[in-house]
Amino acid sequence: MSDEKQATQRDLDNLHRRFDEHYAERMERIERKLSELTEAVVSIARAEEKIAVLIDDTREMKYALNAHVNRIHQLELDTEQNKRGLQTLSKVFWVAVGAAAVAFATMFANSLGL
Repeated sequence: MSDEKQATQRDLDNLHRRFDEHYAERMERIERKLSELTEAVVSIARAEEKIAVLIDDTREMKYALNAHVNRIHQLELDTEQNKRGLQTLSKVFWVAVGAAAVAFATMFANSLGL
């Protein structure tokens, strides 16, 4: 009977050792998975931060682009107005040059007695 008791104790010890090994392996797997999850969460958080920065940068670029578009539009309007003013001034200048040429020709003709 003592042999049976010792065999049973040995079996229990082996079972206990196998349980401990199995438990240790399970804990290692769980710890690895938790570590992987932690790394994934940190990676996602970093990606979110980068996305937030990109969104802010994009928003700033849109505002700057809109401001430049508005400035270009205003410059186009000013340029068109200046163009019309220069065309008018050019016409007035050539009318004045023509009038001066006619006056000079008339004076020249009068001085010649024509």
